[in-house]
Amino acid sequence: MKKNHMLSRLTSLGLTAILLVLTAFSMWATLTTQQAADRTILSEYFNDQYQQARLALDTENLIEHKYLLDPAPEALAAYNVAASGLIKALHNVYNRGDAHDRLLVEKVLATHQLSLMNTHLKFMAVDNGDVALALNIDDTKIDPIFTTMQHIVNAEANRYHAEADQRLNALSATEYLVFIFTLIVFPIGLFLLGGLLLVVRTYQRKIDEGTSAEMARLARTALTDNLTGLGNHRAFQDDLQREMASACQQGETMALAIIDIDELKLINDTSGHLQGDLVLTTFATILQRTHHSEYIYRLGGDEFAMILPHITQPDAVTALEQLRHGAEQGLFGATISIGVAVNIAEASDIEVLQEQAHLAAAEAKRRSHNTIVTFEDMRESVSLIAPAKVHALHRLLSEGHVTVAFQPIWDIEQNRVLSFEALTRPPADYGFNGPQEAFDIAEKIGRAHELDYLCVHAILARAAELPPDTLLFLNLTPQTLDHDVLTGAILLEAVLSAGLTPDRVVIEITERSVVRLEVVVREARKLRALGFRLALDDTGAGNAGLEMLSQLAVDFVKIDRAIVVKALTDATARTIFTSITDIARQMNSYVIAEGIEDIEMLDLVQQVGAHAVQGYLLGRPNQVLPSAETLQALSPAAQRASLEPLTTAR
Repeated sequence: MKKNHMLSRLTSLGLTAILLVLTAFSMWATLTTQQAADRTILSEYFNDQYQQARLALDTENLIEHKYLLDPAPEALAAYNVAASGLIKALHNVYNRGDAHDRLLVEKVLATHQLSLMNTHLKFMAVDNGDVALALNIDDTKIDPIFTTMQHIVNAEANRYHAEADQRLNALSATEYLVFIFTLIVFPIGLFLLGGLLLVVRTYQRKIDEGTSAEMARLARTALTDNLTGLGNHRAFQDDLQREMASACQQGETMALAIIDIDELKLINDTSGHLQGDLVLTTFATILQRTHHSEYIYRLGGDEFAMILPHITQPDAVTALEQLRHGAEQGLFGATISIGVAVNIAEASDIEVLQEQAHLAAAEAKRRSHNTIVTFEDMRESVSLIAPAKVHALHRLLSEGHVTVAFQPIWDIEQNRVLSFEALTRPPADYGFNGPQEAFDIAEKIGRAHELDYLCVHAILARAAELPPDTLLFLNLTPQTLDHDVLTGAILLEAVLSAGLTPDRVVIEITERSVVRLEVVVREARKLRALGFRLALDDTGAGNAGLEMLSQLAVDFVKIDRAIVVKALTDATARTIFTSITDIARQMNSYVIAEGIEDIEMLDLVQQVGAHAVQGYLLGRPNQVLPSAETLQALSPAAQRASLEPLTTAR
């Protein structure tokens, strides 16, 4: 009895001791873990602030160097934003740091103030055209100061990053010790271990719940536009495919609306991108308040989409008219253009429906802003592209396979190559009937800017092959000029990266497809301000050439081949040719005659007064740039010389 009592007492004492040890250990582990976690969080916070300071510092340095090339007010504003970001990050460190941190922050802020003073002196020198002074300030004052600040910020960022890792390892070690100790006391304190396991399970459940929530958040992020919070292009394609399949299965109709914010690029240029972003987010809010807000997306730039399932065309137009009116009232003066297409019941061709909606949206912008156009309104005036062709274009844009050919442009008076025009073609296996068909399809479905972007980069990849004293002619569609994918700044950066200067690049703008002349003129002027040269292509083929010449200073005027051919036999055509040439000369533009195929045409254009010529007689487009010997044989003088024996024989 006594033994049992003693055993019971010993067991009770043992369990009590174990409980006390576990309690003490738990308290120690909890306190240690909390302290380690707090220190880790603080180290990560300081690391994050120094990383933000590093990014702001690098941004300041980048803008400060780019200001030599592009001394625009936007660059100065961006520099001030970066400087404010740096100061804010350093103040955050100062407010939560210790004496060491505060001392370093005071040092960096004082150095940064000196950097700001010298940078503004450099900007003033650039604005006054004193590049030498600007470079001297950069080399002797700004760069040493930047190096000092960069060294301090990088060192502190690295120190806190290492400190965070070290404290995180300590936290992991503490948690591991808790786990081992628990396993050791398990045989003795099963009941206590059960309680501990309950705690562990609860902790694990919270981790799992947090992990699941994070995975769900990441999944939402992959399908969400960062700026507006709407679905992105990927979400749009997934939902459209699902809704089309459902509508086909149930024999119902559904509508697809493509919505463009009118003149968003102009808003960005005149009021700044912050105002443009405000317009985008405000319009997203307007969309979310509609009765059909379940399927709304931002496809990119100024383009949005809305899927309206289980609806007829009249009802869709009514709903979209309410949206148009709401945008007119709430978009700070901006308006929207809407194109809408309705699928045919039991038909599920997604490509066709998207093409129809894009065509209707393009027509809405062409007619006038702030309007709605249904595809039915224009069905008889357009011919739909074969789905296979649309798929081929999508594949071309995805794979990026285009070939580049060069055709020489000759200066008649000096008998030398003035420049090369770069022409791009898709490979034959894509099934296009010539390169122009690919561009026509891209324009119809609203992807001309993407094709231009692809072609320009393919051409610039071969820029190093050009002779050093020649120009490079590039073609851009008017649709590209009105899109953010290939802005002047982006094009300038690409040209400089290719080893060219902008004054060696001539941007060709064709008058054939100019619809919104004011947009083309506005964007072309920006390109010219960046140093690019401009050429008006196919002059005489349309009605916009002379009007564009009256509004925009161009360096080159290219006379369309059809005018040259007619001028050989038609007096009126020759008068038109002569008039365009005279006007171009009066505006100090260089006249290039296109499509020269024989000596008779060459003599005609020289008599009329053209400065330069281009055509099969003087060199066909070729993927390989011709050698100097080949060019000499193709020159205008060589072509005339080849006919002299025949003339003498006669």
